[in-house]
Order: sequence, then C-alpha cells, then structure tokens
Amino acid sequence: MENHLNQNKILLTGASGFIGGHIVEHLLRQGFAVRCLVRRQVQLPAPPNTQDLLETAVGDITEPSSLTEALSGVHTVVHLVGIIRETPRATFQRIHVEGTGNLLAAATRAGVKRFFYMSGLGARPKARSRYHQTKWEAEELVRASGLQYVIFRPSVVFGPGDGFVSMLVDLVTRGPIIPIVGNGRTPMQPVWIGDLVQAVEKTLTSPELWNQTWEIGGPNQLSFEEMIDTVAEVLGIRKPKLHIPIPVMRPAALMLQFLTPNPPITLDQLIMLQEPNICDPQTLPEKFGIDPVGFRDGLLRYLRQD
Repeated sequence: MENHLNQNKILLTGASGFIGGHIVEHLLRQGFAVRCLVRRQVQLPAPPNTQDLLETAVGDITEPSSLTEALSGVHTVVHLVGIIRETPRATFQRIHVEGTGNLLAAATRAGVKRFFYMSGLGARPKARSRYHQTKWEAEELVRASGLQYVIFRPSVVFGPGDGFVSMLVDLVTRGPIIPIVGNGRTPMQPVWIGDLVQAVEKTLTSPELWNQTWEIGGPNQLSFEEMIDTVAEVLGIRKPKLHIPIPVMRPAALMLQFLTPNPPITLDQLIMLQEPNICDPQTLPEKFGIDPVGFRDGLLRYLRQD
C-alpha cells in the first residue's frame, strides 16, 4: 500500500493555508508522497519520519510557465488555493478562475491523471457573491478538462488555526457586547477540519467517488447566532448581544474596503452571511464512512486546551 501511494505522487496547492496544512500533515502520516507548490522556497513542517515523502516546488498558479517542472511525474493534483477577500493583485477572477485554468492546462500537458478541486458550498451560476460565482466558473473548467476529477464544496470549516471560529471568538471576547450581523438567523453547517481531511484521503483511495461533486457539511445545521452562542458557552462568557442591521453594515463594509488592506468584513462576505450554507448531513457518514464531529464537540477539542 505504501509503495503504491509513493508511486502516485500528489501535487498540492495551498499547503500554507489552514485547510492545506492539515491535509498535508494527514496525507504524509498515511504514507502519501506529496509535492507542495510554493511561491518561494521554504521548509515546510512534516510529521516525524515523513520528511522523505515531502517535496516542495516553486511555482505560482498565476504564472503558467512556472508550473511545468512542478507537475513532472505527478499523478494527482489536489488544488486548494482560494481567497476570501480580494486585493488589487489577487482578485477572485485571477486566483479562482484564471489560476485554476492555468493549473488544469499545465496538468493536462504533463499527463496528470486526476484533479481534486476544493470549491465552496454555495458555488453556483448567477450567485450573488463574486466568491461563489468564480468558484462555480472554476468548477466548470475542472469538469470540462477531460481529467478524472472530484470537487468538494464544504460549508464553513473549523478547527485549530481556522479563520472562522477565530473571528467568532474575537466577536465574543472583545468589548462589552457581542455584535451580530443582521438577524443572525442564516443557517450554516460547520464541518470539523479532521472530518474534511479524512474525506479527502478517502477520495484519493476510492475510485467510485471520482467524477462527482460532493457537498460537505457537519452534523449540525446552526444559525450564525447559534454558533456565536455556542462559542460563548464553551468559553464561559456571558454578554449582551447587539444585532447590527445589514443596511447599516453595508456602507461601513464598503468604506472599510477602501480604507484598509485587510478589512474585518467585505461586501462579498456580507452577501454570503445572508445566504444559507447547508447541505445533506448524511453525505459524510453514508458516502465517506465518517462519523462527523459536531460543532460544540469540535470547539471543546481546541478552545479549552490547557
């Protein structure tokens, strides 16, 4: 089994991100040979006794000529690169659509067999947010590539090092009140990072899961306010809450986008906070054989670490 995994080398993009870091560590522990695409040469961490399975290749999905060498001898691409807010040089169009197109074209030329793409729940044609629009456009490129493919659309992913729960913790712990954007009723389905990582591994070793798009969510469908309440309860914090109407948030988000390079919330994120982000909760247990971790149980695993 280990020799087979070594022969089927993986090129993984997005290794420095929250999801990518967890996936790389897990795959190495399971004996997969992983080459990580990095924009500059760095020494990536690896679990004990797995360093010989880990490589890095310098390249950038926005620079097609840099991808040829990185894809040499690669059997499967695991493409995780994505952004949640734009900068002048890194727009949704450039990263999600053009970058994925560049990688697909280079992978096809290099003889890559399979392409895994991490999209997002809510990706669809004519979506309101540019994030979801461009994720859908990238999905369409993947499906039309002629390669064996699989597409994951996870709901919000949480776990050690995430950005989502970290944002909720910040809302709960800062100031005398807890601000809630809008009515707080938008349902979401947070998925534990460990469950998502296991689903990725299962996919890589299960041909029957390929050439499909999978919507991935945890076992709990919770409103945004319910998630805030759960974080506060786990942290032992009790404070009053204040709902901030969307019409008030919209001009504030627009102004912050122009005044700061890293605004706390963007107009695109404001749109997504108003849209349900849920799917079939039986996908992980029935299709991937995973007993998913609930939101509160997952929080207890790392927010209360001594």
